[in-house]
Amino acid sequence: MEENRFFNYVWRINGLLLLLAGLLALALLAFAGYQIYEQSSRGHQNSLSLTDAEPAPPTQLGTSLAIAGTPYVMMPLLADPADKPGYFSKSGADARNYLFIDGQRQTLHWLLAHNDHLIVGSDLLSELGCCADNRTIRAILYQVVTTDSDGDHRLSHRDAITLALSRADGSGYRVLIPAVDRLLGQQTLDDHTLLLLYQKQGVGYAAWISLTDLALLKEQPLPKIGDPTP
Repeated sequence: MEENRFFNYVWRINGLLLLLAGLLALALLAFAGYQIYEQSSRGHQNSLSLTDAEPAPPTQLGTSLAIAGTPYVMMPLLADPADKPGYFSKSGADARNYLFIDGQRQTLHWLLAHNDHLIVGSDLLSELGCCADNRTIRAILYQVVTTDSDGDHRLSHRDAITLALSRADGSGYRVLIPAVDRLLGQQTLDDHTLLLLYQKQGVGYAAWISLTDLALLKEQPLPKIGDPTP
């Protein structure tokens, strides 16, 4: 009799443990499903739809950034409201446009006349040799998605980018090099010249840019290994 009670007790404990294990497994499955859903949702962020069936997302302004050595402030118009305004940097939220504010003249203007493009990167270009605490910004380099190069009816990081420049106050916006696969690097050579390194249609290129008039001075492909030295 005592032995039967013992086994009944063991069976009840085992049943309870199996029930708890089942509930834990269900909870883990639910959590995993939620994470997959979140990842899938994030995959659609930082992109602009080009179809009429999907309305354009609402917009909001991000955190402003003072442009060193100038009286100007720039503020991004975020491409996706899910990107919370925060610390502004190259890795910050993608933008559809930038608002420039002149603190001295008390004037404001937008970088672009429309919000149809996706700006996936921006770099403040300072004078050569200036320290971080005492520099003057000469120009701003932008990486802009202007066309749906991969045919998915959206503008996103997967599309080719256009390299463009503006002056420090956001004026003089000029397209330099379209249809670039990716920007490999940039370097201010002197107070008047910018070097850009990038890949275009699978080929590496170097380009020299005038920071005086924001014009392309020279562009040439990078040499292949074994090419004779010019």
